[in-house]
Amino acid sequence: MKIILASILALALGACATTTPQAQTQYVQACAAYGAALTTAATLRKDGKLTPAQIAQVSLVDQQITPICTGPLPANPTAQTQQITAALTTLAIMQGVKK
Repeated sequence: MKIILASILALALGACATTTPQAQTQYVQACAAYGAALTTAATLRKDGKLTPAQIAQVSLVDQQITPICTGPLPANPTAQTQQITAALTTLAIMQGVKK
């Protein structure tokens, strides 16, 4: 959880002045952090620690973010990185409020 929050903070701070290579690096890092957060959510679900509403929320986020992270690398992914970062925030908050 601390790693996820640190990643979110680093992404937010790094997004201030980015060049295209920096933006692409942030995008790749955000996708990696999202993958880790999704793995944690899956473990929590398997262990019965998520409510049905939380499971639905994870599914909705996953439907939106997985296509972004598994698609081709955008030339300027700033908007996608912001969307991934918002999803990470949602997952981190939800995982902090376990059953």
